[in-house]
Amino acid sequence: MEIPVSAQALTFAQGALLGLGLCLVYDLLRALRQLLPRAGTAADALFGLLLAASFLSFALTAGQGQFRLYVFLAVFLTAVLYFLTLSPLVLRVFRALWDLLGRMLRALLAPLRFFFEISQKNFKNPLCKLSKMGYNDL
Repeated sequence: MEIPVSAQALTFAQGALLGLGLCLVYDLLRALRQLLPRAGTAADALFGLLLAASFLSFALTAGQGQFRLYVFLAVFLTAVLYFLTLSPLVLRVFRALWDLLGRMLRALLAPLRFFFEISQKNFKNPLCKLSKMGYNDL
């Protein structure tokens, strides 16, 4: 069964959009890895799973159950163009967004952190305090 050239061009364009989306997710996770180096392995594993799932899903839907080699070419060319042109700008934006999210979380969790620090000071060793008190003090 032959696929018309227009359908192949549409699938190629969809592959380019898939590549752009994957590049954006990669930069989002790369910005997170730069801010939190310990999250690197988890971010890489998450991206690998997303990459495999997206290629499989794309092959099942747009590729009609077959992996089309020109889709890989579209994704590769899009990634090369993206990383040569847009990636530095997008990476700065994502770093700023992760930084803003971190500041918001720190501000929201500040009362809990304050309570935790106070409780650590007051209850460092509760057994020592109980042993100094007499039974009548309870």
